[in-house]
Amino acid sequence: MKPLLSKSLLIILIGIAFFQITFGTKLMNWDMMDITFPWRNFIGACLREGVLPTWNPFITLGFPQQADPQTWYPISALISLPFGYNLYALHFEFILHLIIAGLGFRYLLKSFQVKNEIALMLFPLAYVCSGFFVGNAQFMGWIVSAAWIPIILASTIQFFQNPQWKALLQLALSLFMLITGGYPGLFIITGYIILVMAFYYLWKKYRPHPREIPWTKMIAGVLLFLSISSVVLYCSFEIRSHIYRDELTIDRTLFGSLSTESFISLLYPFSTVNQTNELGNVDVSIINSYFGIFSLAFILLGFFQKNRKALLLFGAAAIFFLIALGNDLPLRKLLYYLPFWNTFRFPTIFRLFGIIFSLIAAAQVFNQIDLQRDRKKIIGIFVSIAVLQLAIIIGQLSIAETLWLATKKNLRFFITESSIAQRVAVQALLIGVIYSLAALIILLKRKSNYIAWIAPLLIIELLLFTQMNGAKTVYNLDTNFKETQAAIASLPQEFPFPNFNDSLVNSQDNQLQAPPSLWRNINMLYKKPTFYGYTPYYLDNTSALENDSALQEIISAPFLYFLQKAPTQQITITEFRPNKITCAVSTEEANQLVLAQNNYPGWNVSIDGNKASHQTIHHTMMAIKIPPGDHTVTFEFSSKTVTVLFWTSLLTFIATLAGYVYARVKK
Repeated sequence: MKPLLSKSLLIILIGIAFFQITFGTKLMNWDMMDITFPWRNFIGACLREGVLPTWNPFITLGFPQQADPQTWYPISALISLPFGYNLYALHFEFILHLIIAGLGFRYLLKSFQVKNEIALMLFPLAYVCSGFFVGNAQFMGWIVSAAWIPIILASTIQFFQNPQWKALLQLALSLFMLITGGYPGLFIITGYIILVMAFYYLWKKYRPHPREIPWTKMIAGVLLFLSISSVVLYCSFEIRSHIYRDELTIDRTLFGSLSTESFISLLYPFSTVNQTNELGNVDVSIINSYFGIFSLAFILLGFFQKNRKALLLFGAAAIFFLIALGNDLPLRKLLYYLPFWNTFRFPTIFRLFGIIFSLIAAAQVFNQIDLQRDRKKIIGIFVSIAVLQLAIIIGQLSIAETLWLATKKNLRFFITESSIAQRVAVQALLIGVIYSLAALIILLKRKSNYIAWIAPLLIIELLLFTQMNGAKTVYNLDTNFKETQAAIASLPQEFPFPNFNDSLVNSQDNQLQAPPSLWRNINMLYKKPTFYGYTPYYLDNTSALENDSALQEIISAPFLYFLQKAPTQQITITEFRPNKITCAVSTEEANQLVLAQNNYPGWNVSIDGNKASHQTIHHTMMAIKIPPGDHTVTFEFSSKTVTVLFWTSLLTFIATLAGYVYARVKK
């Protein structure tokens, strides 16, 4: 198989595996629609209006959007520029990152000297169809992380094996993609893995010749990354003293642990589509560890072959899987004391690295298969897998009821009504058929390349299992993509002036007509400020207001108002952008003008063009004293530091990207 054909097949198969998203027949699930889409929709609207998305006035009395690293993610920004960030953009971004993940994993395998083109197509597909991507499809940050991490690992290996600028620039760029588009916890873990890899290569390769250590390039790479990421790092650290969730206790870092029982998903991922006590009562979106049954088969073959490299890789994978068992084992608790490891939850994210190293190990074995010497071993493993499925099916006494349940209505009904045993039985039947056929093909194709003949069966396994779990964790069966997109398109695409008849309560989600299948952060799509919001960030002062006994009275006011009411006073908004509000006000007596936005560092106020001081009122809102008469008041969220760092990041990013392209072209 030619490399171009292998890559093309990989991309096509990824599109087929997630065809509901590829072709826009269903909406995505949970946080992807509740958080990712509204936030990216807002950022896209800002960029199309020529506004730097530093402040979001439409959620929890305003949020420093600049503090969310994904605000600065260049790929989602570029996607939103032509037509704004709609549902088509969301689906395109998701599929694009699956493709990046597949091609990136292919690149990583080549760094481990895997040259078999079937392996370079099959195992990257297994990575994209793994339980991490399928189970965690609702978390765009996790998907983006998993897309770039293989490229980061490959770039690190490439640099230390041959310290050239091309690998260094690629590493800096991909790390920037990870820190802006990904989940912070995965960035921290990846950073530690890079350090371990660096120490390994420095000891193994440069210990005899320490003067050859590329210190200059290594320091340059660190400085380059810090320069590209300067605006992200500054804004992320600035918000630390203002948010409710910052340093976590040990117990809180264990939230979102993998359960020991969930390892059943290695063979039967369909068993995890419902949250039950039998699987540790863990959320279905973080419990799936599947990465292909054939991958486990080839790892087992590696044990028989005593393949040292594959076994070491699988040993590393096992360590990561054990760390993921945060509540069941003490490993994650011990790691809590490392720098920055007290800042993120979800030990289940460690299973991503377990999957990565397991697949590399399996690909190593696959790449070194001797078609004749290993033939009987492979047949034996495949037959054993098929026999195991037969035993499970026989052990499921209600198999007739199971098959009746599976065919009675539809997949939605089966997911909802079936037991774990029934779901395992159905999947065991599929596994038994696939591996019986694979063993038969190997038995019949004695003198030919039987690997090429069984590859389609292994691909079918990945596609089938992705679809079975995807109906629960990737897409929503009860949705209509076109209907929801049409409803979203009818909402304001720019930034309308706030209505003084709307209170902060009237703009909350349950007071607005939501587009079909959406129900959280609807006010962001309507572009209406509100006190409420579904967000991973919550400012301390907003939390204080929430606990105030006068909360309902305070948030019954509009977006902008005078504290002391009078019949002759007047407020007219003349300019409204997310980070700038200008209004003409008139009052016969001195008064206080209140802006229902969080008083966060960076807000500046002027009266008639002259800078004026403002104060905090109601725990978190802003107020400014207005003298009698007619005046023009401007509230503007702007930080010179952020502006300078933004341009520093942007120019460094462009220069680094240009240097990387030049290095590739020159080669």
